[in-house]
Amino acid sequence: MVKKNLLPLLLMISILANGQAVLKYNFSKKNQNVLSLALSPDGTQIATGGDDNKITIWSTADGKESYTVNGEDSWITALAFHSNGKFLASGERSGKVTVFDLSTGTAAYNFEGHKGTVYSADFNVRYNYLATSGADGMLKIWDMASRQIIKNIKVCDKELLVVRFSPDNAKVLTAGSDGYVKEWDVLSGNMIRSIEAHPSTYVRGAAYSPNGEYIASGGDDKSVKIWQVSNGRLYKELPKTHRKWIQTIQFASDNIHLASGGHDGVAIVWNIEIGTEVATLKQGGVFVTGAIFSPDLKMIVTTGFEAKSAVWNIESFQLNPAPTLAEANAITVATRTSQTETSEKKNVFELVQPRIKTGEPFVCLEDEVKIRGMVSFEFGVREIAAVNKQSGQREKLKLNAGGLFEHSMKLAFLDNEITIEATDTKGTKLEKKFTVYRIFDKNNPTELAKLSRSGTDYALIIATNSYQALNPLVNPVFDANTIASELENNYNFQVEKLIDPPLSQITLKIREYARKMYSDDDQLFIFIAGHGEYDDFYKEGYLVATDSKKGDEGKTSYLPHSALRTYVNNIPCKHIFLAMDVCFGGTFDPYLASSRGNEEAAQAERAYFIKRKLNSKTRLYLTSGGKEYVPDGRPGQHSPFARKFLEALSTYGGADRILTYKEILGVVESVIPEPRYGEFGDNQPGSDFIFIAR
Repeated sequence: MVKKNLLPLLLMISILANGQAVLKYNFSKKNQNVLSLALSPDGTQIATGGDDNKITIWSTADGKESYTVNGEDSWITALAFHSNGKFLASGERSGKVTVFDLSTGTAAYNFEGHKGTVYSADFNVRYNYLATSGADGMLKIWDMASRQIIKNIKVCDKELLVVRFSPDNAKVLTAGSDGYVKEWDVLSGNMIRSIEAHPSTYVRGAAYSPNGEYIASGGDDKSVKIWQVSNGRLYKELPKTHRKWIQTIQFASDNIHLASGGHDGVAIVWNIEIGTEVATLKQGGVFVTGAIFSPDLKMIVTTGFEAKSAVWNIESFQLNPAPTLAEANAITVATRTSQTETSEKKNVFELVQPRIKTGEPFVCLEDEVKIRGMVSFEFGVREIAAVNKQSGQREKLKLNAGGLFEHSMKLAFLDNEITIEATDTKGTKLEKKFTVYRIFDKNNPTELAKLSRSGTDYALIIATNSYQALNPLVNPVFDANTIASELENNYNFQVEKLIDPPLSQITLKIREYARKMYSDDDQLFIFIAGHGEYDDFYKEGYLVATDSKKGDEGKTSYLPHSALRTYVNNIPCKHIFLAMDVCFGGTFDPYLASSRGNEEAAQAERAYFIKRKLNSKTRLYLTSGGKEYVPDGRPGQHSPFARKFLEALSTYGGADRILTYKEILGVVESVIPEPRYGEFGDNQPGSDFIFIAR
C-alpha cells in the first residue's frame, strides 16, 4: 500500500434546496480519467480506477484521498467491494483480475483467463465466488477457496459488459453487446431467462433491485427499462430523458429509486413507482462512468470520463433504506403487478420429514415426531402451524430466512392425525396431512413389525483415472461403476457419479449436498477413488483431482484432507460414511482408530434394529491404507480394496439383509496394506451406517 499526500480538492458546499440534489464536493486525481467506481458496504470509502493504472481509495466524509493501490501496467476497468469491506476486486484492460486485501494493500488472489478488457466484477458471499465479464463475451465464475474457475460461459459474441449476482446469490445477471439481459443459475450454470431488453443495440448498464423483484437495464437506445424478475415481463419504461446512450444503472436501497448515467454527461435519479425523473446531476465530461447511492441514502457518488468526480447530498429527498433480503421475514419476494395481472410465481410447500408413503401411516416408537420442511408464498408467509387432531394441540412453527422449518410435536399412543397449515398474507392456505402411529407396546412383535424406515439412501461416487500432470490409473472408474451398480440394484441407493472431475467440480458437488434437506433417517455414502498424496512438510494428506498440477508446492490445486473433513462433516445429513480408495488415505484423520467390534442383529426385530442403528449421528470413514501408497490393481480386476468392499456388499448383510459398517470392516481388514477406519467430526457414540438390501 502506497500512502499519498492529500491532493487539492475543489470543495463546493451549497445551501440545501428542498427536494434537490446538491453538490457536496468534487474530488479528482491529476491525470486520471475514472473508468470504474465502487462504494464500500458501510459507505465510508470510495474506490476509483482509471487510465493511470491505479486504484484510489477516498474518504466519503471529506473527499480526501486515503491511499493508492497500484495495479498492473493496465487500465482499471472494473471494481467491486466484498460485503465484508476487506477485499476489493479489480478488472483490467489486460484481462487480469486481482482481489486486493485492503488491510495490507497487497494482492490476495490473482485470476487470469479473459481475453481482453474485464468490464465488470461482483462477489457472491453465499458461495464465496467472484464473477467477471469481459470483451471476449465470457461469463467466468471463480471459486475463491480453491482459486479455480468453476463456470466458463460464452454469453455473447462481442463484449459482455455487466455481471451482477442476485440479492439471494442464487442467480447471476449478464448484459452486453447482443441487446439481451440474461439470468443464469449460479450452481448449474444453466440459463434461466433471456430478455431482449434493447434490441439490436448494446446494454451497458443492468442491476437487480435489492429486494430481488426487479431488473433495471439501460441501452444505447437511450432508454431505461424495468423488468419483473418473476416472469421477465416489462414493468415500466422510463422517459427517454438522456440525450445519448446509457452507461451505468444502480438501484437505491429503498427499491424505489434508481440512478442512471449516460454519455451525455448527466446522471438522473428516478422514482420507478411513478416513472418520473426526481433529479438531474450534471456530472459533465464526456460521459458518466458511475453513479452509486450510499447505503444510508444520504449521498450519491458520480464519476465521469474527462470530469471531476462528485459527491451529491440528497438528504432533502428523505429516502429510507428498505430492509435487506436477509432481514425481511417474507420467504419469497412478491412481484409488484397490477390488480388485473396474474402472477406466474407458484407457491411451494414441501414436507421433508417425516416422509409419508401414500395411504400409509408413519410408525415410530418415540413420544414425539420431528417435522421438517420448507414453505414459500408469492406474497409472503403469515403463519405456519402444526395441529394434532387427537390431542387438540395447535403449535406455531418458526421459519428461518430461507423458509425452512423444523419442529418436534408430542404424540399420543396409536394414531395421531397431524395437519401442517401454511397461510400467506392474503389468507391463502395450503395443508399437508399425515398420520403418525405411535407404538403402544414395545415388547409386542406384532407392533414392532409396523415400524418402517422412511429415509432415503444417497451415494456420491467420485472416481478419477485420467490426470493432466500425473500418471493415469486403470481401475478407479471401473471400481466406481461396479459399486454404483451394486448400490442402485441391490440396496436401493440414489447414486450420483463424478468421473474424472476437476477440483472445482468436486468442491461444488459437495456444496450441493451440503444444501440439500435431509430427514433423520437419510444416509449419505461417499466413495472416492484415485490418486492421493502426502506432504511431509505440512503433515497433510491430499486428494488429487484430474486438473491437479505436479510440483504444486502450495497444493492449491489439491483438496486437503482437513478441508474434506470439514466439508463432509458440515453436510446436514445425520448419517454419513466416507470411504476412500486413495494413496495416503489413512491421513484423512490424524487420530487413527485402533479398535475392532462386531454386533449381531439376528436377535432383534429387523425394523427395530434399523431404527436403533439410525438413532445416533454418524460420521465414519474407511480408507484403503495409512500413510503409504496403495496398489491400483490389474486392469479390469478392481483394486484390492475395491474388490474386498464389493465382496462385503455381495453378502447383503446375511440373513437379516442389513450390512453394517462394522461388518464391512470385518471383510476389508485382510487387505494389504491394512485399511484405516474410524470416526470424524460430530460422530456420536453408538453410531453406525447400514446398507439395507432389497
